[in-house]
Amino acid sequence: MRTCCSSLVRGFALLVIVCTLAGCRGSPALDRPSVEPLQSPSPVIAATASEPTSTPPPTATPSPTRTPAPSPSPTHTPPPTMTPSPRPTRPPTASPTPTPTFSLTPLAAFPERCGQKVTVEATVLWVSSFPKGFRFLLSDETGRATLLLWADVYDRCTDKGALMEGAVVRVHGTVARYREEWQIEPRSCHEVEVLSPGSLPPERAIASIGPADRTTRATIQGTIVAVEPLGAGQRVILDDGSARIAVILWSSLLERIPQASQWVQTGTRIRVSGVIDQYRNQMELIPQLPVHVVVVD
Repeated sequence: MRTCCSSLVRGFALLVIVCTLAGCRGSPALDRPSVEPLQSPSPVIAATASEPTSTPPPTATPSPTRTPAPSPSPTHTPPPTMTPSPRPTRPPTASPTPTPTFSLTPLAAFPERCGQKVTVEATVLWVSSFPKGFRFLLSDETGRATLLLWADVYDRCTDKGALMEGAVVRVHGTVARYREEWQIEPRSCHEVEVLSPGSLPPERAIASIGPADRTTRATIQGTIVAVEPLGAGQRVILDDGSARIAVILWSSLLERIPQASQWVQTGTRIRVSGVIDQYRNQMELIPQLPVHVVVVD
């Protein structure tokens, strides 16, 4: 079949060449032979007749592209959590200390309460000292009684400067009787409370003091001009420029007056409050409490 096709192609080519040479194009004498249209060769012939197709080189397998490692996304560091400062805790409101309840005993009821613990409120009328302590004469609307403070109890009192004539006190102690005298005796300084302070008596000139003033109280200022020893204390002569008077300082007071041994000498100016008395026609002033004697200069 391949030979037949080749002959056919050659014959056609020869015919074309002859017509060209003979000038048959446009010549009416020569009829153009009718040529059957060539049928397209079969796919097999077409594939054979065509030039061999060069086989394309094999496509190189692309080397794998290195996939870049994913950049780590920046980690968002959360801001540090602020630790809330603790709120100040309001301290619990302290409940008020309940006021202790007690009943007051009138001084007139002491005979019925002998040996018992009682609480009284009264005013100090008078003060006196003795070798082992101090006595305060108390008065209320019903009667009178003595507050007895031993020296060690008195020394521990923090308001000794207010505990004098005219003070209003509240006392808790035991009722007793001594030489026809009713008295109350606290065992601790905490059982004596000064509700209102007392005061010193008015100041007077020494020249104005006479026998008619015995057993009354007075305050004077003067300079020590002489010091005389006594069996249980010292006798100091005081001069204020108008007159002189003897001041009796018992040992129980001197022991409780700060630096008494240094200032009890001539030339020291002092202020003294006490009870006026008379001894051998000479007027005297006797202080009863340590706070009754004060160095002025």
